[in-house]
Amino acid sequence: DFPGVCCRMAAFTLLRDDILVNNTDFQKTAMELLAFDDYAFETMPAPYMTEEYLAAFENFFAPIPTNTSTDREVQKKVLEQALEDRGIRFENSDLKFIGMVGHNTADEANPVLTIDHAGVIYEKNGSVYLLEKLAFQEPYQWIEFPSEEEIIKYFESKYNLDSTGNSAEPIYMINDTLV
Repeated sequence: DFPGVCCRMAAFTLLRDDILVNNTDFQKTAMELLAFDDYAFETMPAPYMTEEYLAAFENFFAPIPTNTSTDREVQKKVLEQALEDRGIRFENSDLKFIGMVGHNTADEANPVLTIDHAGVIYEKNGSVYLLEKLAFQEPYQWIEFPSEEEIIKYFESKYNLDSTGNSAEPIYMINDTLV
């Protein structure tokens, strides 16, 4: 019954001591968007994380209430404010979090921003490496890139699949820097 590990779970596990959520007192909405993640945690053959880390995972990945504006800059400001309100900070590490934040307008009355895909960046000897978990039942992937910008282009080509025009273009997070 265990579906496997997804990209969010893999990235957070590697960076769980580097991702700080200093304010957990915020309204959580649309948590059903993390239902598959929750199910995976519940059905793991052995505990994957402590209750403290599971709470931090939920607080970090909790969808962010927003509006229906398709203006990326408007959504970027909403995301910046949410990161500040939640007190999300990244400790110094040789590893960096990268996330593609999508604008989910499927429920027009309750649009949200969600981290739709996540990975880990590692830099060494002038190269930039991406470790990503492709999907629950898919393998991990380790790819070398010349720059972080090229990773964003890769994410854009592979994961930016909205063709409706009802959503803002994705926002990319590299730690707490929004691109």
